[in-house]
Amino acid sequence: MRKAARKAYEDIAVIARSGGEIATLAPLLCRLTRGYVGAAAVALFWMDEEGRPVGFHHEDSPAEARDLFANEFHRLFVGPDEINVASLSRRSERNVGHLIAPPASYYRSNTYNLLVRPSGHHHALDLRVDISCRARIVVLAFREHGRPFGMEEARLFQGLEAILASASLGSLAERWIARSPQGHLVVDADARTIRFLDAAGAGMLAQCSLVGQGVRLVGTPSVVPHFIADLCRAARNTRLPASGIAMVPVGRLAMCAQEMTVPSEAGAGAFIVTLEQQVPLSRAALDMVMETRLSPTQKHLLVAAARGQRRNEAAAELGVSPEALKKHLAVVYSTLDLHGWDDIADRVRRHAAP
Repeated sequence: MRKAARKAYEDIAVIARSGGEIATLAPLLCRLTRGYVGAAAVALFWMDEEGRPVGFHHEDSPAEARDLFANEFHRLFVGPDEINVASLSRRSERNVGHLIAPPASYYRSNTYNLLVRPSGHHHALDLRVDISCRARIVVLAFREHGRPFGMEEARLFQGLEAILASASLGSLAERWIARSPQGHLVVDADARTIRFLDAAGAGMLAQCSLVGQGVRLVGTPSVVPHFIADLCRAARNTRLPASGIAMVPVGRLAMCAQEMTVPSEAGAGAFIVTLEQQVPLSRAALDMVMETRLSPTQKHLLVAAARGQRRNEAAAELGVSPEALKKHLAVVYSTLDLHGWDDIADRVRRHAAP
């Protein structure tokens, strides 16, 4: 394995084993995987327990293509000639390389003509990652016409399977911080139509690459996404503010919906929904150290500190002796000009501040 690929492999392992949710980690994983296999772009999809796509991050596809996948998946991209994340998640004979030499029908499919080709790609390499015997992650790498993938890249891709299988698919203990100012939208009394949406809220919704949730990724949305509609109905039923979160590639979208008080003569009421984009400190720590010369163990320690773990807990998790721990932490503190374990989370928080 060439030196650059080895470095990317080690960093992918640090990211996947950081404890963060796969949705939050997707952009970093895609960037490093692109360099690892020499791709033009990479996309990562996370699946539900039935192998259906829940959300995705695609590095360079047009907004129109992402919108089609998110909102028209079952109408346009399911069928015998559609080789994509859904069909790949059901294939059991092998978990890598189905798209290295696809059948001719693939190039007539909606998947190729509406998603792959508009992004400027032609060749693809696929990897399915099973967790608890179910397909839960699919990674696709792309190249332009004339640069096909081969068995060498397929072997490299295969090497990521065990690493990605260690990534988290559920919420673990995290410290979350706001990444940007809050956004707001006003929803009609039926929780169907958006009456008002500010620029900050529109920007946050445009990053919600979630499948089947009714989030429009092109233009100004007018229809309420399903997860926000559910929140509004909960607020109406309880007469109390309702809170929720949606995991997205930039972290998570924290939401709060409450009924607006309006004079009786004003007619039907409405809901006001507050949106806040948040990032976990573990992810911010990864952003901060990926370009440093710290070793994988030292990067793991920094992420553990950002997550709120104690030094002895992190050392035990990594199998590091007390003597080795002191040496690793000395390098971390010196490299990042830190003054101790408790200083790490504060430094990461300042780094992540908008």
